Formats: sequence, C-alpha cells, structure tokens
Amino acid sequence: MSTISAMPLLVCEQFMDKDMELQSVPNQFGMHGLLKIIKKENPGLTSLAVGTDFTKLGLNLTSTEPLFKTFASPWANIPAKLEPECSIPKCYNDRQPRALEVRCVDLLWFHNAHKLFIP
Repeated sequence: MSTISAMPLLVCEQFMDKDMELQSVPNQFGMHGLLKIIKKENPGLTSLAVGTDFTKLGLNLTSTEPLFKTFASPWANIPAKLEPECSIPKCYNDRQPRALEVRCVDLLWFHNAHKLFIP
C-alpha cells in the first residue's frame, strides 16, 4: 500500500525544479509559476500548460457544420459515425401482447388487504 501511494510523488518529482521549490506558494501556482513552466525545456509539462493547437489535430475550425457530428476524438483516425449500428431483434417487431384488463391486473398483483376500491 505504501508503494502505491508513493508512486504519484515519484512522477511529480521529475517535473519539479529547484527554482519552483524556492518560490512562495502564491507565486508557484500563479502567473509567475505558469511562466516558469512554459519557458522550460520539458515538452510534456509545457504542452500541459499551453495546450494543443486543434488545427494540428486535423480539425477544420472554419467549418460551419457542427463539430460533434464529425469529431470523435483527437486520437481517432476515422470520423465519428452519425448513427450507431444496431439491429432490433425480430421478436420486438412481432405483434404486441394482449393487454390485461384493469380489474384483472388488480386481482393478480394486489393482495385483498391493499385494495381500497374496485368499481
């Protein structure tokens, strides 16, 4: 259990810098801290702070069509399907079952002590 809880600390330590440790807490998590991260050589931490250009991912930002119809994921190679492929079993398209009468349903499902009124 102690090795699992120590794992995130080891991952965070590789991104820590000595000058980040020397900063005060408001500067570390404010705009000054963000500038320190952006200017560093670590591409993983810099891309996390700056973000990603969607046009590099293949998105047409000038399109007038809604994005949700074609964009599945930044990691997908194919566009999103408009309609999911599904088939309805034949038994659902057959005739509908007969409806039970209201009185019959009352008599089948409710105990006499629970019945208050039967017209």
